[in-house]
Amino acid sequence: RDLVHNRTNTEYFDAMFVCTGRVSHPFIPDIPGLQELKLQRPGNVISAKEFRKATDYKGQNVMVVGGAFSAYDIARQLSYTTNRLHVSMPERDHEKEPPCLDGFNKDNLPVIHPVIKKVDTHLVYFTDDSYIMMPDTIIFATGYLYSYPFIDNTNPLAMACSQIDPLQSVRCFTDGHNINDLYEYLIYIYNPSLAVFGVPFNVAPFPLYEHQAHFLAHLYKGEVKLPSFDKMKEMWEQLVIERPGKLLFKMGLEQIPYRNSLMDMIQEQVKDECPTSKRLEYVTEESQWAMRLKKPELHLQALGYGTKF
Repeated sequence: RDLVHNRTNTEYFDAMFVCTGRVSHPFIPDIPGLQELKLQRPGNVISAKEFRKATDYKGQNVMVVGGAFSAYDIARQLSYTTNRLHVSMPERDHEKEPPCLDGFNKDNLPVIHPVIKKVDTHLVYFTDDSYIMMPDTIIFATGYLYSYPFIDNTNPLAMACSQIDPLQSVRCFTDGHNINDLYEYLIYIYNPSLAVFGVPFNVAPFPLYEHQAHFLAHLYKGEVKLPSFDKMKEMWEQLVIERPGKLLFKMGLEQIPYRNSLMDMIQEQVKDECPTSKRLEYVTEESQWAMRLKKPELHLQALGYGTKF
C-alpha cells in the first residue's frame, strides 16, 4: 500500500524475506496495578527501548526490571547518576549465583529484588512479600514481542501453499512470544517461499544473518533442497519439545552448530564455487563473540564497563 498517495496494488514474487527484526515492540508484563499507574503517573513507566542516556535520570530513584544484557547495561549506567537504584529480576537469574556487578558504581550498587507481584501509586510489591516506595521511574528491559502486522495471523492457512491439506490444523504464525513452524529457525514450513530473518536471540546478530542470507541465496537459486514437509514438521516438533517456551529461540552458544549446519547443507549440495562462499567460514567456540558469552567479564570489558556516565 502506498501510504503517501493512499493507493493499493498487488504484486507477485517467487519468495519473500521478512527482515523487520524483533526489537520494535517491547514486551511489558501484565502486572496488577501497572495500567492504572501509567495513567496516574505518565512517564513513570517506560521500556528499555525508550532509554536514551543515564543523565536523564540524575538524582532519581529508579528501578530496572529484567535480568538480561539490556537490564544490566542500563542499570550499570544508572548506578553513576541515580540517587537510588533497584533491579527486579526472576529468582532463577540471581539464586544460582550473585549478579555480576563489575563496572557498577561501588557507591551506588543496585538493590536486587525478585519479580514484581503488584504495584499501586505509592508502593512496589515483590513475590517475597517485600516492598519499596514507588521509584521515580521504572524501566522494563523485559524483551520484545514478535510482531508482523502485515501477516494475517488469524488465518494461518491463508499463507499455506496449495499443497497443504486445507483440513489440516495449522497453528497461528506467531503468538507474540514465539513464531511457529520454522525450519532451521528461518523457513516457514507451510510455505517455504516465506523466510523470516533474525528470529533467534542471544546471538551475534550480523554474522548469523550473513549465514542465513547465504543459505537462502542458494536455496532460492535451486541449489539447496529442503527436506520433505513431513520431515521438517518432525524436526520442528522435536525442537519444541527440547526447547520449550522462551528457550525455543534463545541460542547462546547453540548458534555455533546452527550456523555450521547451514554451511554443511551448502557444502553438501552446492558443487560449484561461489564467490561469496569464500567469505564465510565455519564457527568455533574460540571466536571473540563466543568467548564473551562464555566469560561475561569479557562482555563487560567490551562494553566499556567502569566508564562513568
